[in-house]
Amino acid sequence: MPYPCFRRISIFVSFMYLSFLFLIPSVYALYEEDAGKFDWHKSLLGPVCHARFEGNFLLLASSYGAVAVASASNSDGSLLWRQVIPLAAPVALPVRDGGTMDKDEKPAVKVLELVLHPQKRLVMALTRDPSTAALGVWAWRLFDGNLMWHVTVPASGVPLGKRVKAKEGGFLALFPDTVGAVDGETGEIYFLSAVDGTRIWKAPAIELMAVTGVVPVDGGTEKGVVVVGEGSDGKAQAFLVRLGGEKAEKIKSVSFSDGGLISHGTPSLHAFARPAPARSLALLLLSPSSSSSLSAADMQLVNPSGAKATPHGVLSSPIPSSHPSSLSASCLVLSDSGAVVEITLTQGKFMQRLVAPPSSPSLPLAFRAGPYVLRGEENQGPGVEVFRVVDGQSVGRVRGRRSLRGLWAGIRGGWREEEKEGRESDLLVLTVDKAETLVLQTMDDRLVWLREECLADVAQVLIVDHRPPAEGEKRSGTEDVTEALATSPLFEKLLSVVLPPSPSSSSVRDPHFGLTKILLFLCAPSSRLIALLSSHGGTILWTRDLPSVEGREGARWRMVQQGDEVLLVGEGGEGLAIWLDIVTGHEIASLPTLGLTPPAPSSSLLLFPIASSSSSSSSPPRLLLVDTRNATGHRARFLDGSSCAQGALGGREAGTEESLGDRPIFYHTLSTPSSGGASLQTYRLFKPSSAPSSPNWPFQSAVVGASSLPSPSELVVSTAYPDVRETMTAPSSHPLGDGALLLKYLNPYLVALASTASLPPSPPPASLNVTRDEGSQEGRRQGGDEGGKEVSTLYVTLMDTVSGRVLYRVSHFHVQGPVRMRLVENWLIYSYWNCKAQRTEIGSITLYDGFIDRKGLGLFTSPEFKERTSSFDGDASPVALQQTFLFPHPILTLGSTLTARGITTKALLVGFEPGQILLLDRRLLDPRRPTALPLSKTEKAEGLLPYAPHLPVLPPHVVTYNHTLHGLHSLYTAPSSLESTTLLLGVGDLDLYFTRLYPSHKPFDLLPDTFNHVLVSLVLLISVVGVGFLGKAAQAKALREAWA
Repeated sequence: MPYPCFRRISIFVSFMYLSFLFLIPSVYALYEEDAGKFDWHKSLLGPVCHARFEGNFLLLASSYGAVAVASASNSDGSLLWRQVIPLAAPVALPVRDGGTMDKDEKPAVKVLELVLHPQKRLVMALTRDPSTAALGVWAWRLFDGNLMWHVTVPASGVPLGKRVKAKEGGFLALFPDTVGAVDGETGEIYFLSAVDGTRIWKAPAIELMAVTGVVPVDGGTEKGVVVVGEGSDGKAQAFLVRLGGEKAEKIKSVSFSDGGLISHGTPSLHAFARPAPARSLALLLLSPSSSSSLSAADMQLVNPSGAKATPHGVLSSPIPSSHPSSLSASCLVLSDSGAVVEITLTQGKFMQRLVAPPSSPSLPLAFRAGPYVLRGEENQGPGVEVFRVVDGQSVGRVRGRRSLRGLWAGIRGGWREEEKEGRESDLLVLTVDKAETLVLQTMDDRLVWLREECLADVAQVLIVDHRPPAEGEKRSGTEDVTEALATSPLFEKLLSVVLPPSPSSSSVRDPHFGLTKILLFLCAPSSRLIALLSSHGGTILWTRDLPSVEGREGARWRMVQQGDEVLLVGEGGEGLAIWLDIVTGHEIASLPTLGLTPPAPSSSLLLFPIASSSSSSSSPPRLLLVDTRNATGHRARFLDGSSCAQGALGGREAGTEESLGDRPIFYHTLSTPSSGGASLQTYRLFKPSSAPSSPNWPFQSAVVGASSLPSPSELVVSTAYPDVRETMTAPSSHPLGDGALLLKYLNPYLVALASTASLPPSPPPASLNVTRDEGSQEGRRQGGDEGGKEVSTLYVTLMDTVSGRVLYRVSHFHVQGPVRMRLVENWLIYSYWNCKAQRTEIGSITLYDGFIDRKGLGLFTSPEFKERTSSFDGDASPVALQQTFLFPHPILTLGSTLTARGITTKALLVGFEPGQILLLDRRLLDPRRPTALPLSKTEKAEGLLPYAPHLPVLPPHVVTYNHTLHGLHSLYTAPSSLESTTLLLGVGDLDLYFTRLYPSHKPFDLLPDTFNHVLVSLVLLISVVGVGFLGKAAQAKALREAWA
């Protein structure tokens, strides 16, 4: 080969290798070994109602029946363990559309007391079960949360007249080896063994109308409890109940100094001891009357003493302490003016001393932690002020965040009563606001951790793509934000080619694959918006409190994405619209009013996206807002991003320059009254020729279609709509084993209705296309054999929301809810409980639009079919196939996988009890699964499985692993840039779970974990060096030949 040619080839190869080397930093791949490392699980508590510091441990209990232990030293606020107390019996509640219920409708076990047994190191809770009204005592081990024992006390037969009506109460009294449980409703006392919960003795019911306090008495030989409450005469009474005694010994019957009864309230109780050697017990009773009388009784005195109102205001209640089990020599009482008063007992007389001066007239909160007393305000948030009990001197203030709802404090490492001087640096302050944000801070205002417990009340979720914030952008709520994504320099990218990827470097690769998402949670009723990052354990990006709509406190909000913005529409009053930046949370624009005059209720507004008529595919969707209060004609307007708000605020009348575009716009309303029956009405949007009455609402609508269920007694229990993203990316046909094609019926305007009725089985009207599967026919025969007895029947109806036509309808007998539904492409999946067979069943329906023979599509042949199908075509009814399967667990919710291009095979996501998620292959639920064996060649070539009614639950396909999502109710999926990968978010009452899924079970666009990147890099480097060496050798050889 001549030298010039060889030189040009070597230069070209060297240039290609160097170019490939410089392109390596911009090429990324996700390794299989990275899968699963970024899954995260958040355990929530809900609204915290009890908190208690025990050394470095923090005991927590919520109103949702959850008991947990957290560490005061963790920086992330993670729970060491959590236990959710289950209901003893299921409670039947009405199911709303979609199979969901409001959080307020979901009953939960109520935690009455939460204490720590100091000798046994057991976390003990006294609970009330609303389903059975039974009292329960639970004991868990402090360090790992293992349940040691549980005792249930059944509801007593005490007449209702002797039970407290205003509040369900209960109290625990702790002894070294014994636990006393007092039923506040009946006055019954149970003494249990602290070791195994064995009942030692039960005291008879005390003749009290309401028990308001219990104090343990352990005097060596004498052991028992002092019970204080309201007697039948309306006066406060105290009883001493000795362990093993035959009856309750009455100590005092205390009447207040003003001589009035207390039937309009209950007295509050606090007990404290006189200094040694007397060691006597004093009972302090505070009257709820406006006269603010103060009564106290010493067990060693004959007559109780009383005191009138103090000059600092009405004494409302004793201040709770972080060590209520130990009796102190004084009692701190909070007045209605915010003053803290110390009361001591000296020679039968009660002395008062001012510890903290009065504060603002807003509702105060106070808590005692060892030598300190903390005071905050409930309605305002200036902070929490700390005072020393000894001299009443203010030692500092902990900065508040929002209006407080609860206040607790403790000393890190514990505190002994003999310690007169406190350790201010070890003081920990725990606050919870009305938005259910739990914050733990130190005395120097350092944030230890923060927990957003409002995530237990999620009303709506959006999953959007993440983009790094632009230079100079700052996220909203920066004090609560941890920057999670960073850009690596070029050296780190080159180094990542040679060395194995680290978890920190994976954050660089994630944005290139669309694996990093922003999760937007709209929490109700706190009206709080929280943005989480899907990677890095669900890091909080920003938080924002939504304003209240004028005329309606705590208004309902709706959230819709518009490009890089999110629109929030507040319903109630005249309406409110706010546009926020998704990445930073900053407000871009807002409309103070939507022009709803008169104010409209929340159920009269419709908000949904409309595809933009712009030719650019990147244009954000237009949002249509419809006011449906006028039944004869609705009015509507578009909300086209924040620009429409800026134009309206700049003087232009919003909506006057808007147009409907080339395509007609249809929408529908679905009425599902609780009395039964359902009706669907379809409307078409138009712009009237005359000027509209309101310039803010330039469009009107007219009815173009209507439909209703055949029977007015049918009650709609669930609805399902298709996901537009799935319909647009789904393949239009399904290949068969012989080369033929089944055309899918892909209609984005479908709606599936599940309705129930207790009627004898009867054939539907002839105009409806009704089929029944084998199980339905069997149910009909069984119903007929019952002699005309009413049978609970489930009807599943598929309707077109544009024309209002019923496309398909099927019935099932002996069915009980709740019904779960999921509509995916041309596939409807629904589950129900067969109360006759006592099993969970899953129905599968697929819709097809036609069939193309394997010879019908070729070079010279083409099938005859319409490119576009109209909903108003009378012959557009699909061909439906239906089959029923059996599932071994009760189903909580249904979902489906979603990929970017729809190439990967769909899979069903099944949330089943006790809170697990199963990835179920779609082929298992195909109604075309053949029942005849053996399978034909075409069936084998297509991959059809023989029909088997029982669906398997394979442990490798349970995507939640060993996690349990309590109260699982929703599944959200989002696509990534990798076609094989789907992102899943599971939302429960007290849990959030995020993971990556592979619907095909074999990721086809990921590098295997055995990929030898070191060897590839070495081969590349040796090749570059070899080419350079050979080039120099060729040049030297050519030089020698030239001189020869």
